[in-house]
Amino acid sequence: MATETKVINVAPESELGRFLEEIGEAPVVLEKNGERYVLAREDAHDIWADYDPEQVRQALRQGTGILAGVDRESLLSDLRAAREQDSIGRHDR
Repeated sequence: MATETKVINVAPESELGRFLEEIGEAPVVLEKNGERYVLAREDAHDIWADYDPEQVRQALRQGTGILAGVDRESLLSDLRAAREQDSIGRHDR
């Protein structure tokens, strides 16, 4: 189900407006009933401005076979174990 981004205009002199000024550029995690929401300043930079599909294809071709010889089960086991670890900055805990 596609949803559109909802824009809420905040008056600079409001309590929320002053709070947004205080936090500056750092993202903020809001929590309500155990559900967490990340509030972050939108980056005005267009991430697709310098996108070159041929460069991406070339990088993918160069990466072909990079995991050849790696024990798949061991790698997957290591990834599962890493996901269970508590780490600084993790927002899902």
